[in-house]
Amino acid sequence: MKSPSVFLRYFAIFIIPICYGSFYSVFKLLLEDFSVFWLCWVRMLIAFVVLLPFIRNWKQFDRSYILPSFLLAFVFFIGLIAQSISLQFVSAGTAGFVVVSFILLTPFFAWLVFRTPLNKKLLISIVIVLVGYVFMFFQPETLSFSFQIGEILNFVGAVVIALQIVLFEKFASRFDTLKITLAQFAWCTVFMTITVIIQDDFIPVVGISGTNWLWLLYLGIVATVVPFLSQFWGQKKVPSVATAIIISFEPIFAAIFGYLLLGELFGETFLIGSAFIFIGVLSSIFFSRPSTSSGDGDSLKND
Repeated sequence: MKSPSVFLRYFAIFIIPICYGSFYSVFKLLLEDFSVFWLCWVRMLIAFVVLLPFIRNWKQFDRSYILPSFLLAFVFFIGLIAQSISLQFVSAGTAGFVVVSFILLTPFFAWLVFRTPLNKKLLISIVIVLVGYVFMFFQPETLSFSFQIGEILNFVGAVVIALQIVLFEKFASRFDTLKITLAQFAWCTVFMTITVIIQDDFIPVVGISGTNWLWLLYLGIVATVVPFLSQFWGQKKVPSVATAIIISFEPIFAAIFGYLLLGELFGETFLIGSAFIFIGVLSSIFFSRPSTSSGDGDSLKND
């Protein structure tokens, strides 16, 4: 029988798709009052400030972290901008199901960077996901495929997430996870500050309502820091395959929050397409797992 601590760690992993799934709807809600770039800046700034107290040994935080964290932050910055802008054009549910493709794309970047062997069965997963996209985006009335700018930017976000996961794995063995993540948040905050200055998107703090402040704190803490810390702590006892399966439920929660917070409704073709995408993503997890696994497992996103 599993100890209570193991169940708590599984619960911590289960929190991850809920937090990330809620991000899309909360961000879309805030887009009614704030610009994309300002929201991204506030999200990173809050995440950076909240993560600071979790750093214990500052003496080990040396200049060797600068270049790797800069590279990770730059990649993350591109994905963050692409994904956030896309939410101006697509529903929260659609965004969730497009972004989850990162699970399918990660093995290909792992092959490019680490020469990790690819399982040919991944082609089956790709076909299943593509069938899902056809159901989700094909318009029978006009015989057209409505994969437009919003969906394209969302897919770019998925590609960048997959690349960042592999880069993080490349640096994880040499750097402390919390420290390099804090440095990444710091760089990303700098990038976003420069972007906001160029766009002249600063908003007076005094004009923000209490409700919006609560949503902003939710965006920076619950939708950013909490899932990271949950995975950091939870996966010490949860195998990587189990973690990947649980995280793959993110688009389902994105659709649920889209309905609850935004009143989004989904048609029959969307639901059929979602089912295909979900099955394709799940199958890719099993096809990508190593033949042998350690007791602790490696993290899907971080170590």
